[in-house]
Amino acid sequence: MPLELRTGPVEEPVSLTELKNALRIDDTADDLLLSSLITAARVMIETTTARLMINQSWGYFRKAVRGAGVVHLPLSPLQSVDEILIHHQDGSSTSLDSSAYTVDPAKMRPKLQFNNSSEPESGQHSLASNLNSLEIRFTAGYGGAASAVPDDLKQAVQMLAAHWYEQRSPIGPGGSLTDMPAGVTALIAPHKDLRLQ
Repeated sequence: MPLELRTGPVEEPVSLTELKNALRIDDTADDLLLSSLITAARVMIETTTARLMINQSWGYFRKAVRGAGVVHLPLSPLQSVDEILIHHQDGSSTSLDSSAYTVDPAKMRPKLQFNNSSEPESGQHSLASNLNSLEIRFTAGYGGAASAVPDDLKQAVQMLAAHWYEQRSPIGPGGSLTDMPAGVTALIAPHKDLRLQ
């Protein structure tokens, strides 16, 4: 599932001022550290939930679509499918017309349904032989500003960043590098995609 970030968020869901207020910090000595912890907390929560907070543009690369012609997008909530490119063996690319597919922007698992007549199979489009012949460019997130992000996700970012600031050791007592505080886990639980395998 190769993913490529094309355009990152224009701001973070939690501001430096909000985090400093929560931690009761008045000086600026740790501003750079605190800002980086906010970003790291957002990325970890987005990775855990597969849900993006502030709008971001991504490229999703995969092999040609076959069979039912359905592609599930790996990140949500979906704002738009911006372009679908077919990469050919000669190195050129063709943009697929939007009439060739239908977008289902389901909250948890957005997907594309390709029309049978326009399904990008190797025989029809001379696709490159590698696994990244199909590129779906899309935008996902709750909106373009922090005000669009659900409060529980914003609180989770703030709590995780504060936890990392207060616990400078990478491994706490009885914990591991990947452990999240229970409060953060509880806040993000409703946003995780609990799909059946």
